[in-house]
Amino acid sequence: MLLKRSLALLLLALLPGAALQAADTAAPPSGPQAEFVFEEIVTLAPTVQVGRTSQGHRQYVPITGGEFKGPRIQGRVLPGGWDWQLVRPDGHIELDASYMIRADDGTIIHVRNRGTLFKQADGSYDVKTVADFDVPLGPHQWLGEGRFVGTLGPAPEGYEAAVRLRFFRLR
Repeated sequence: MLLKRSLALLLLALLPGAALQAADTAAPPSGPQAEFVFEEIVTLAPTVQVGRTSQGHRQYVPITGGEFKGPRIQGRVLPGGWDWQLVRPDGHIELDASYMIRADDGTIIHVRNRGTLFKQADGSYDVKTVADFDVPLGPHQWLGEGRFVGTLGPAPEGYEAAVRLRFFRLR
């Protein structure tokens, strides 16, 4: 009887380890997928220098307009927004943009886009952003019900002072 009980306890002790070992060999869980939502070309006024702060050099860039287009929505970037920037002592630049877009059906949407331009060894920047959309209830409210990431880069040829943003919904 004692031998059976000892053997049972030994098997119970081994089972959790075996289960953990099996979990280690299982495939890792899949991560989120990204679905393209729209691309913006945002036109900009010259950068306004605010000055040195305790966190770095502060500046902002006025947003003067632009356009956007995607599979489910398109329209204009409205003038009057801004992109606050903090140039940190390590050379990276923190961004915090707030502006409005108007869809072709007249819906006005507030965009808040934040991110960091990480300075690379060659002097270029790697940029990823996180965007939130404040949207009236209606046909575009799906923008307010998701998580969005973005990229930032130069605008295509033909634009003087502009940037290109691309937004993706995480699934």
